[in-house]
This record gives sequence, structure tokens and C-alpha cells, in this order.
Amino acid sequence: MIAPPEGWPWPPGTSWAWRADLSAGGAHLWPGRWVEPGVPVAPALKVFHEGAPPAAVLAAGAKGFALWGEERAGVFLSLVVDLSAEGVADLTSRRLVTLAARARLTAERTLFGRLNLRHGPNTAQQTRPARLSGGLLLAEFDLAYADLSHAPVAAAWIDLIVERPNGAGLILSDLTVSHRPRAEP
Repeated sequence: MIAPPEGWPWPPGTSWAWRADLSAGGAHLWPGRWVEPGVPVAPALKVFHEGAPPAAVLAAGAKGFALWGEERAGVFLSLVVDLSAEGVADLTSRRLVTLAARARLTAERTLFGRLNLRHGPNTAQQTRPARLSGGLLLAEFDLAYADLSHAPVAAAWIDLIVERPNGAGLILSDLTVSHRPRAEP
């Protein structure tokens, strides 16, 4: 299993973990590049926003990237993390999913995590506050409350949402997703 983010050990029972390759964007992520909604910025990562150009700007660094909300960024800026088939395989109502990242915001903003689970013809969603403290960002989801049907989860993704992103930057140097069994009484 991959190493956990610095300063946050994997909880006991963690059975699957994945780390985003934040440096994989390559040369097309030069500073000041406007990001079109839905375009991949790294493997399994996309950016969404409702603003007009240049609403969201991406800049790559040696150990990650910064996502900036410009003046016309709208009411949200979202980094979408697609879970792999391996990451989705064991998702049931008896699992906890965690997004953990080394991150910082350049201005005070509200952050949310939203887990989306496609099962059968339905998509269940859970939205939780994302806590950012001491450079560690955490969003945790308890699938017992996800209103899953008996159909297996076919696809899953997490939206990391910055509310009112105008003039704010989200700087990420590490981003992981993991899951584990939930505690049962």
C-alpha cells in the first residue's frame, strides 16, 4: 500500500489507497493557463467551475499545483477525483471513504467534499465539510448514510469544492483517497 500523507497515518483497517500524481500535468500546465471545465489536469483529476474565461487558472509546481479562482470564477471551483475500478470494487454501505491532502488556501474560503456513487441507474451523493488544519485537508464519508441500493457501485468520484473562489488559491502538494471498513456495534 502507498505511504499515507505526511502527518496523517492510515486508520486501522485501511484496505485501499491511491495517490494523485500532481506533477503529471506536464508542460501544458504553465502558470496562467486557463482551465476549461471538465478537462483533465492530471490522471484521474479534472477541474469544474461555472465562470467565464479566465475563471480558473492552474499553475504546476515541482511537488503539486495551485488552482486559482479569478475574478469571474462564479460561486464554486471544483477539483474532481475519479476513483479507479479497483477503488470502487469493495464500496458498500459498510465502508468509510477518506480524501486526505497536504494543502493550503491563500484566502479564507469554505471547502466541501462531495462523494458521488453511481449504482445501477442512480447516483447517491454525500456532501461533507472538508476540514483544513495545519496544512492537512480531510473529508470523510460514511457510506452507511449514502442511500445505496443493492446494485454494486459502478463508478465513484469526489468533488473537492471551493465556495466563492474569487481571488483564492488552493495549493495541493499531496492528495490521497482511501477506504476502510466502518466500525460496527
